Amino acid sequence: LKQLRSILRDRHFTIQCDNRWLTFLRTDSNSMVYHWLVDTQEYDYAIEDILGVNNPVADVFSRLV
Repeated sequence: LKQLRSILRDRHFTIQCDNRWLTFLRTDSNSMVYHWLVDTQEYDYAIEDILGVNNPVADVFSRLV
């Protein structure tokens, strides 16, 4: 998000990920999660949870490294 800040800041976007805990970002009371929330507060985004088997693009990118 920091690298794409100038593009994402004034528009709504969806983050698609296979980490279910991100869907609880706005409701979790953990202090580390709270810091992530503060860092992402300036963006207008929605988080969509996608199962890993239904998200082959993420697998391809993670195996390139």
